[in-house]
Parts: sequence; structure tokens; C-alpha cells
Amino acid sequence: MMSSPIALLHQIDWVKNEIIEQIDAHMEHLEVMEDSEGKVLEMCKQAVHDVVGKLHVAAALQYCEYLQDTGELPSGKDRIACFTNYLYKCTELELATRYA
Repeated sequence: MMSSPIALLHQIDWVKNEIIEQIDAHMEHLEVMEDSEGKVLEMCKQAVHDVVGKLHVAAALQYCEYLQDTGELPSGKDRIACFTNYLYKCTELELATRYA
């Protein structure tokens, strides 16, 4: 059974926040400077993959279906890869606006 659209949106937002929290924790722990763009983007990729890897496949597929229905996620054969790329772009945008 698919969750309601509002519940799915909240769950996707939770995933995005979890990624940002991991990056923030890495930046504090490793004292990565904000101007170390390459290191921050590498942490971004790693955090996205870590969080997506912890999701239940069924939940991730529901997120993909919801995002495809809203037009935020393109259709693709590998839906998890599309979702991972979507999260990476969202996180990169968040970091860009934060450190612009």
C-alpha cells in the first residue's frame, strides 16, 4: 500500500535532512573549510549514497514513484540511481545556497 502524498513528501524531506546532517557532522569533525569545494562535494556524494543505502528498497521505490508522478524525477530503468542523482542535486543546491 502506498503512503499518502503528504507522508511521502515528509519522508523524502527527512531523507534530504539526514543527508545534510551527515555532511554537517563531517564538516565539524573533519574541519573541512567551506572553500574546499571538491571535498564538500565528495562528502555530499558519500552522504547521499550512505543514506540511500540504508533505505528499505520498497520505501525508496515509493519515493521514486511519487517523484515521477510529480515530475520531479525523470523516468529511468534504474529508479534507485535516478533517486540517488535527484538527492545529490538537491543536496548540492542546498550547499550552494548555504555557502554562496
